Amino acid sequence: MNNEITINVIGNAVSDPERRLTAGGIPVTSFRFACNSRRWDPAAGRSVDSPSSYYTVSCWRQLADNVAGSIVKGQPVLVQGFLKRRVHVRSDGQKVTYDDIEARSVGHDLSRGQARFSRTPRGPQLEQAASYEDMVEPADDRRVAVAAADTAA
Repeated sequence: MNNEITINVIGNAVSDPERRLTAGGIPVTSFRFACNSRRWDPAAGRSVDSPSSYYTVSCWRQLADNVAGSIVKGQPVLVQGFLKRRVHVRSDGQKVTYDDIEARSVGHDLSRGQARFSRTPRGPQLEQAASYEDMVEPADDRRVAVAAADTAA
């Protein structure tokens, strides 16, 4: 039986991802993430936002590399993973509790924009690529031209 709490959260990246390697050479990427809910307030006659909840999202191995190359501060993001609770004792003796997410998957919220997917090469494809740029598909110039035309209009 798995006692871990699985959550799915929609929000925004509030920091750029930071990638590092563990002492064993395993890639880990982490970023700060904020989310809140919106509800209808009949007294005010409008929707109101709840206070934001903040999480540190940790991504491991291939997900770490993909998140580091895909997510940027301010982007709308979906995170699915395990909720982890940490308790830290500050120098003044006060206990502070942090809720973190160990991500299993991370992606852009496509209800708020568009994204282009590039499959990560594995095995022989990875060995044949001369550089990271060889692994990533070039940007779709038609989309850039359409965006420029929309801006000029």
